[in-house]
Amino acid sequence: MFKTFRESILVVDDVEENVDILVEMLNVNYEVSAAMDGETALKAANDNPPHMILLDIMMPKMDGFEVCRRLKANAVTQKIPVIFISAIEDYDSKVKALSFGGVDYICKPFNLSEVRARVDTHLELARIRRELEETLSQTLTGTIQMLSDILSMLNHELFSTASRLRTGMRAQCNVHGLAPTWSFELAGMLLPVGMLAMSPALLKKLNSGATLSNDDIYHLDNNSELSAQLLARIPRLEETAEVIRLSKLKPRELLADGWTSLNKTMKAAVLLRLLRESPNVPHELLDSTAFLPTQMQKLYGIQLALPQNTTISKPYQLAKLRVDQMKEGTILLEDIYGKGKLSKLAGEGFVLTTASMVLLSRYSEYGELDMTKTYRVSVPAELI
Repeated sequence: MFKTFRESILVVDDVEENVDILVEMLNVNYEVSAAMDGETALKAANDNPPHMILLDIMMPKMDGFEVCRRLKANAVTQKIPVIFISAIEDYDSKVKALSFGGVDYICKPFNLSEVRARVDTHLELARIRRELEETLSQTLTGTIQMLSDILSMLNHELFSTASRLRTGMRAQCNVHGLAPTWSFELAGMLLPVGMLAMSPALLKKLNSGATLSNDDIYHLDNNSELSAQLLARIPRLEETAEVIRLSKLKPRELLADGWTSLNKTMKAAVLLRLLRESPNVPHELLDSTAFLPTQMQKLYGIQLALPQNTTISKPYQLAKLRVDQMKEGTILLEDIYGKGKLSKLAGEGFVLTTASMVLLSRYSEYGELDMTKTYRVSVPAELI
């Protein structure tokens, strides 16, 4: 028999009578579970995240404020809406509850109509946010795939340049500890979009490693600006677009106060510019801290000193994983199709996000994804 889906609510209160009242109020429309203390609540929420948490403030050992702080610090539970419940009605407590990440505050004794109305409203808002995030994720994935496909169809040499820049950005961002790596990798992959307007002669000169004239550099920087303008209009690619935009600035301008004075976006922009003009760099140098000072001296005559404690991060590890074994940050090295290859669900080169993982899980629930199949992926060192 078909079972209607019901959203889940976790009630957290050390007074059993209060728990019983809330369970009775909400059990008609929702799956309600309970925890009598903060530690139990945190474990339950992490192991099986509910759609909402009703959280008492005054509890022994760990109060509701600390429970909420830990929930919001955990990537698994940070997006769960928390409604505080308390007999304390003063203004300061309500402000403090909201500042800790709560979405609402309900005072005891409970009013049935008020509790149901507030719960219904915030669950609907959370539902809308999830759907919006999934839509944005699908749109972003499709847009990136489309831009990549355009490059591969219109200019294979530019597509090769995009692949080279993405690989280089991944390696150097790992070396210098720049995160999120996927955002900076996309800067390398999508920088060549603006180069579609570049002359074939300049592209050939760039990819051959020949010395570039000031006029060549001027045209390359204009192409970078064009790429940045196009990408800035796409939701969630603002940081990627900013890296590309900053890469048109001369290194001396960015490095006036030294490498350590730069924020991560500026550092990524410097690396992208050097990689753009370094087509024949050996892989050993790409995976080394020596790349930055070596190419800076070679291309711009700038002597750059790095901190003595700069260390090389572990490289990405290649693996074959099922979708349910993948984690956020995993990079796909092949396309994921629905059953029968009727539709592409995620493309090669895509970096999995929380939203995309949820989306793939939904396809699995609908029987559209073979969960026994393994895919070639690149797994960041921090996830190994």
